[in-house]
Amino acid sequence: MTSDPYEPLDIAGGNVGLSLHLESSLRRIAASAADENVKRLIAEVLARRMSVRELAVTDAFNTLMMPVMRTFAQNYKQPDSETLRQHAADMELRLAEGG
Repeated sequence: MTSDPYEPLDIAGGNVGLSLHLESSLRRIAASAADENVKRLIAEVLARRMSVRELAVTDAFNTLMMPVMRTFAQNYKQPDSETLRQHAADMELRLAEGG
């Protein structure tokens, strides 16, 4: 008796640990979602009949995530111009050093 090899989720880049973590997150989202369509779509992803990328562009998933994104946007703090200049200088130095 041979089991099928594990197929990581499309956005995991072949990383099994990351894929398992994403699956766990999707299961938690499905368990707490009131929308049956979201639950069905997540089940499709977990069964590998739909990709995470396809799920992410559905109206049902976007409706679910919109309040989360609004909260993030309200709490996000834009770095000040000095911090941005410092990051740019650091990147230029790394690029000049070859990586």
